[in-house]
Amino acid sequence: MRLAGADLVLFPSPYGSVVMPREENMAIKDVLLTTDAADYRYGIASAASMPLKTSFPVPSAGIHPGLVPLILKDFGSQVVVNAGGGVHGHPGGAAAGGRAFRQAIDGRLAGKSLDAYAESHPELKAAIAAWGLKG
Repeated sequence: MRLAGADLVLFPSPYGSVVMPREENMAIKDVLLTTDAADYRYGIASAASMPLKTSFPVPSAGIHPGLVPLILKDFGSQVVVNAGGGVHGHPGGAAAGGRAFRQAIDGRLAGKSLDAYAESHPELKAAIAAWGLKG
């Protein structure tokens, strides 16, 4: 997909509802984010003069705010957090679900544990109560 110019590549995450082994996820991430032409799997003749643009990895299926620590640990900041059911299934509705994801991301980027951060962020607290916390 990267060779075709995809900006985003969606695949089953290692910890959602439809899982792919973690080592396969990390290999996909590496292939999507490498900028070193020597790492290109399909020997592109002009790779040195025309490097491929990176594509964002999008680990998917069963993603909820309690998985944000694992996603950021495994994928770093070059990732799209695919929030579907984790937004729309939030006990407080979709708007609260969106806020819960933003709070989870902000909390982790600030170096806080989600448990502690949730104490002052009710949408995140409700999401953790509904789906749990991993990582």
